[in-house]
Amino acid sequence: MKVTPLPNIAAPRAPLPTAPPSGQDPAPPVARAAGLSLSDAARAPGALPQSPLQQASRLSELRTAITEGHYQVDPTLIAERLLQWQL
Repeated sequence: MKVTPLPNIAAPRAPLPTAPPSGQDPAPPVARAAGLSLSDAARAPGALPQSPLQQASRLSELRTAITEGHYQVDPTLIAERLLQWQL
C-alpha cells in the first residue's frame, strides 16, 4: 500500500464568496413555518430547566441518600422513561 503525503493544509486558501457572482439572483427567502407544536413531554412541568439553586439542592439530596444507602433505583421506571424518549 502506497502512502502519499497530505497536501499542504496550512497553505493560504481563497476566501469564500459572501455574495453571489454578478449577474445571478440571490437565493430566494426561506418560507416561514406555519406553526409550532410541542410534544406532551415538552409540555410537562418537569421539562422546564431548573435553576442552579434547585439543581444544587437536588444533587445534595441525592448524594446524601446514596451515601446513607437510602437511594433506591427503580429499573422499571428507568426503562419506561427511556422508551418515552425513543418514541
